[in-house]
Amino acid sequence: MIQPGHVVVITLHDPREQIWGVLRALDERGVTLEGLSVELFDSWLQDMADGGDPMQHFSLVFYPMVRVERVLLDRGASGMPSLAERAEKRLGRPLISFLASDV
Repeated sequence: MIQPGHVVVITLHDPREQIWGVLRALDERGVTLEGLSVELFDSWLQDMADGGDPMQHFSLVFYPMVRVERVLLDRGASGMPSLAERAEKRLGRPLISFLASDV
C-alpha cells in the first residue's frame, strides 16, 4: 500500500503532467507531494553533479483528486533503477534526507 513517506510518481491531467517526489498525504480530497516535475528530473540530477542546491526545483504542493489520474510507487523493474535509486546514486544519500521530515 502506498503511504506518506514513500517516493511516488503521480500522473495528473488538465494539464497532463507527471510529478515525482515524496508523498506527504493522500486522501479523498487529493494528494500532497514534495517533489518536482518528471520533465525536470535529468536537469535536476545534472545540477546536483555541478554542486547545485538539491531543493532548488522542489515544491510542496497539494493536487486536488479531480486532477489525479494515478499514483505509482517509484520502484525499479527489470534491471532499470527507480528515479529515487538514480537520485541516491548521484547524490550519495536518499532523497528523503534532503526533505523536511516535519511536514
